[in-house]
Amino acid sequence: MLGAQRNRIHLGMFFKRRRPEHIDNGLDPRGEALWDELRRRVEEEEGFLWCFISTASPPASDLFLRRFQKLAKSRKQKVSLKETALPSRLPKLAKSLVRGRWVRRYDYIWIQVSESVRDQHEGEWLEAWRETLRFLSARRQELQGRFRGIIVSGPAEMQQWLPEAMPSVWRLHPMTIDLRPSWLQRAVPDDQREEVPDQDPASDEESQGAVAEAPSEDAAVKPGRRLREALEAYRRGDLGRTVELARQIDESRAGAGRRAEAYALRARAERQAGRYSDAARHIDLALRTLESEERGDLLRWYDLAGRIAVRRQRLDQALDYYQQALEIARRRARDQAGPPAQRCLSVILNRLSEVQMRRGESESARRLGHESLKIRQQLVEDAEQPSPASLRDLSYCFYLLAMLEESEGRLEESLDHVRESLILDRRLNEQHPGPDSRRNLAATLKLAAHLKHRLGHNGEARRLRRQAEALQPGN
Repeated sequence: MLGAQRNRIHLGMFFKRRRPEHIDNGLDPRGEALWDELRRRVEEEEGFLWCFISTASPPASDLFLRRFQKLAKSRKQKVSLKETALPSRLPKLAKSLVRGRWVRRYDYIWIQVSESVRDQHEGEWLEAWRETLRFLSARRQELQGRFRGIIVSGPAEMQQWLPEAMPSVWRLHPMTIDLRPSWLQRAVPDDQREEVPDQDPASDEESQGAVAEAPSEDAAVKPGRRLREALEAYRRGDLGRTVELARQIDESRAGAGRRAEAYALRARAERQAGRYSDAARHIDLALRTLESEERGDLLRWYDLAGRIAVRRQRLDQALDYYQQALEIARRRARDQAGPPAQRCLSVILNRLSEVQMRRGESESARRLGHESLKIRQQLVEDAEQPSPASLRDLSYCFYLLAMLEESEGRLEESLDHVRESLILDRRLNEQHPGPDSRRNLAATLKLAAHLKHRLGHNGEARRLRRQAEALQPGN
């Protein structure tokens, strides 16, 4: 779940092997945002690229490496992967970059430790990493004259060492990336794909908020019709038409309510199109237009605003939006008995939990995650015949808690949650097979493999990885 700064990558198991280039499992929005920023820096060539990646997730970091190699190839550039399984070899890899003519054939250097290394946190490895970073910093100018960029994928502690070990590089504000296992994307539960299920715009006869001047009947009808057309265009995937119709509503004499709905719909379309700054501006306008009103739309809009803020790595803003959303969701759950309000509350709890984890507020994040889990468990227990969606949502809560525990180093507790998630994912894949079920099961198997690897159970880790690979497209 979630952050933006650091750790490691790997190739094969105990030997190098060819990767299936056609497989890209995808990252969640946080991971994709970081990849977009790395890609942008390469494409815009903003000077020499220093990038430091830390992660405890082999699949996520491996995906970054493969994407980077593909990006460089598309630009007719070459990447040299420098990898070792021995701590004594790590500083030598760095030193080899200033020797020999071969290095001049490459544009980018990617340094990492082999996947077969179980733990980079032991003394010998930590000293090897420090020595490597000190050398890179000492030879910074020479390296910058030879390459376009150097990407270093190392342990989580690396981020803390950079200011001291690499002062000359640190002053250049290098890019730092924190990849976590949660960033390997599962198919998101149904009620988390969008803020909440779409609601058609209110009928033309409904009051849409105060206006400075009473419009004619024809002027009032047109914004309502345009709003419905805009929503239909959005559902068709015609994002350009959606934005244009929303703009027309904004420029018309529509009431505050209709303009707010148009702003929000425009923000959704811009978010889908990857125009996150525009989306952030318009969802903020939607909220400020109706800030004094108590409308059902506000919960959806605060949720959307939070998701856009996360995508833009504005965690303080995201925290504020989700806290507002949580207040509304709790009030709705108290006032409206029934599963829909409880499900909505669980979604917001999960969202806020992820943001707090990324901000380092682990205790609060864990508390909210457990509250969400209890809600999902109760909904499944109360149902005579739990739906596949409700079981998928419950599995997602276990998965999220596993991420929270893993990020704090509580590997056994994390593994307990993963086991629960696996039971549900296997059941769903058997009883309701499909792309989403396979993708969820594969992601959970990879997380289980990652935890087994960190705990030293390499045989079980390999077996779980093979199971996950068997679920990939093309297998």
